[in-house]
Amino acid sequence: MSETTNDNQEKSKRSKTTEIEDFESLYRNIQNDVVRERIKSTGEWYIRHAKFYKILFYVFSIISIVLPLIISSVNVLGAGHENEIRVVTTITSAIVSLITALLTFTKCGEKWTLYRSTIEMMKSELALYNCKNRTDEELEKLVFKLEKIMNQEHNKWRKMQQEDESLDESIEDCTKQKIRNG
Repeated sequence: MSETTNDNQEKSKRSKTTEIEDFESLYRNIQNDVVRERIKSTGEWYIRHAKFYKILFYVFSIISIVLPLIISSVNVLGAGHENEIRVVTTITSAIVSLITALLTFTKCGEKWTLYRSTIEMMKSELALYNCKNRTDEELEKLVFKLEKIMNQEHNKWRKMQQEDESLDESIEDCTKQKIRNG
C-alpha cells in the first residue's frame, strides 16, 4: 500500500510544473537564439517579480489587518494593566503605521498586478504565435508585439516612479515652508 502511495506522490510531483516551466513551453521552439533568450529572461523576470510583490502585498495587508485587531483585544481584555496596555498599543500602532506606509510607498499591489498582466499578455502573444506558421515574418511580428507590451509596462512603471518623485518633492516643499514659517 505504501508503494502505491509513493508512486502516486511521484506522479503528482512530475505532473506539477512551475509557471516558469509552463512559460518555457511557449518559447522553447523559437529558433532564433537571441529572441528566445530575450523572451526567456524577461518572462522569468516578470514571473519572479509578480510573485515577490504578491507575497509582499499579502504579508503587509494581513499584518495591517491583524495588528489593529490585537490592539482592540488588548484594550478590552487588559483591564488593570494600563501601563502595559499603553506600551503594547503604542508599539503595535507604530508597526501598523509603518506597514501602511510601506504598502503605499512600495506600491506592491500595483506592481504585482502590473507585472502579472504583462506576463499574461506575453503568454497570450506566444500562444498565438505557436498557432501560426513559424516564418521569419511571424517571428518579427511576435518580437514587435512583445517589445510593445514590455514598453507599455515600463511606461506605467516609470509613471509610478514619477508620481513618487512628485510626492517626495511636495513633502519636501511643505516641510521647508513649515520650517520657514516656524
